[in-house]
Amino acid sequence: MQDSKDSSDPTADRPHKGAGRLGRRLALLVAAAMLPLGALSFVQTQAMQTEVDARSELALRGQTLQAAEPLIQMIRRAEATAETLALTMNGLAKDTLACRDRMADIQAAHPEYSLVAYIPVTGLMTCSSNGTAYDFTNHLLFDRLIGPDGPSFLVNRAGPISGTSILGMVHPVRDAAGTKVGVVSISIPHHDLAALQPAPTVSRDDPIILATFDSSGTLLASTSDFNEVPRRLPSDRSPEEMIAAAPITFTAVSNSNYRRNYSVIPLADGLFLMGSWRTDQQAYVNDIALSAYLMPVLMWLSGMLVALLAADRLVVRHISRLGRAMTDFAGGNRIPQDLSLQQAPQEISQLGRAYQDMIDIILRDEAELENLLRQKQMLLREVHHRTGNSLQLIASIIRMHMRQSPSEEVQEMLASLHDRVMSLATVHLGLYQTADQAEVQMDQLLTRVATQMMTVATQAGRQLQIKTDIDPIRLGPDQAVPLSLLLAELLSGLSEQRRGQDDGQAQATVELRRCIDNRAVLRMITPAHDPGQGLARGGQAGARIGAQLIHGFTQQLQGQVSHETQDGEDIFQMAFHIRQTDTATL
Repeated sequence: MQDSKDSSDPTADRPHKGAGRLGRRLALLVAAAMLPLGALSFVQTQAMQTEVDARSELALRGQTLQAAEPLIQMIRRAEATAETLALTMNGLAKDTLACRDRMADIQAAHPEYSLVAYIPVTGLMTCSSNGTAYDFTNHLLFDRLIGPDGPSFLVNRAGPISGTSILGMVHPVRDAAGTKVGVVSISIPHHDLAALQPAPTVSRDDPIILATFDSSGTLLASTSDFNEVPRRLPSDRSPEEMIAAAPITFTAVSNSNYRRNYSVIPLADGLFLMGSWRTDQQAYVNDIALSAYLMPVLMWLSGMLVALLAADRLVVRHISRLGRAMTDFAGGNRIPQDLSLQQAPQEISQLGRAYQDMIDIILRDEAELENLLRQKQMLLREVHHRTGNSLQLIASIIRMHMRQSPSEEVQEMLASLHDRVMSLATVHLGLYQTADQAEVQMDQLLTRVATQMMTVATQAGRQLQIKTDIDPIRLGPDQAVPLSLLLAELLSGLSEQRRGQDDGQAQATVELRRCIDNRAVLRMITPAHDPGQGLARGGQAGARIGAQLIHGFTQQLQGQVSHETQDGEDIFQMAFHIRQTDTATL
């Protein structure tokens, strides 16, 4: 019976809330369909971003070179002047006065130079533009002045002759044999380099920084304050690293915690130029442009959103309404509901109409079945009523014949027959009162049978005392009827046995017990007043008929009968197996 209930439960196989929703599945399908397009958009965007980055790098390098043009020209002029002067030093080096005049003329032509001088390999400088003599032999920069075989640059934060921080261009001087005899040095003060103005498009608050480095990463010149340059350098890489990777363009955080763009470009052998801008003043370079990737992501998300809204608007809400109506109907709600599927797609509208037609058919069939069931119940009640009346009529006719018959033997036979008819009427009455139940409560039915049999015996002038001790066992009608008739026959036979006895009173104890192996035992215990007769024994015709009926009822129950006398008691026992009632067919 429990299985039947579970199988009819409309929510037994209901999926978890939110599982397998149509809108989500459709959105996932649309997302999967748009995935190749999104991937292509990403690839194209990445290629475009790569090209933009490359163009930005080139533009930034070009802007760096353009902004650094004054600084580059000054350094190259000084480098060219030093090279030209070095070629003419072989004739001037021996004439100190002529050499000084030559150096002074060059400084007069280039006032941005703080010193123009010739320094021999001995270290004693006597030829300079200001006529000052100086011994560099013990100076820390002497090895850097004399050591390189080719042109070089050096920085002296405290020039001994210029008296300020200078950038020096050094070119070797060789004699006719190619032997290095000294160097020409041209010094440019750093404050003159800082005075050079870069491109006018740069903000006054944070000007462009142009700085030159040699191959070792030493700062040579800068368009800003020389001491401010380290604060403007990137915090994540050193000048040596930038020079090793030149040309390079990148974005980094400076030592002053500003995000800046950097461009490092080689100008000549051993000379490198670095330009730097704030990122809010210049298009960034080599950075991830999220906005470029935002469009394909938005397109992908919008496709999923449109799929969700379309599925909910066109399908899900109508299917949900139809599903709720089906669930309510399956749960027993027979009140018609308005599905309101006028705006639904044609396929869902057709499904709704088919469901409504199905409901109408089911309601009509249920109404017809209910009418048939009501008619059947009325007919069954009428049959039970007429059967009971018929049994009562038969019992009355038998009693009339008993009173009119002069033969005692016939009267005894009719009395026995009357008792059996009344017992049958008693069983029928008990079954009629439980006709609307699939199973019969045997403690109530058997108690009612025992009470009715005592009443019948009293009406016949006999006394019958019955004690009942019955477990609450439920049996189907196919077992309840023969068991009740069996008990009635036993009690009727007991009453017949005590007829004509001195005391005229019969006593019995009726028990019904359920065993652990799904079996039941009916037991009737009576005092053994006449061991020679015993229960349902003897040669009388009524006793023989009773024994045959008891045997027949036992066969219907497929039971086993035992009958014994023990300790002055006559014990009748019948054990049978309790059958399971198939409630699905009732």
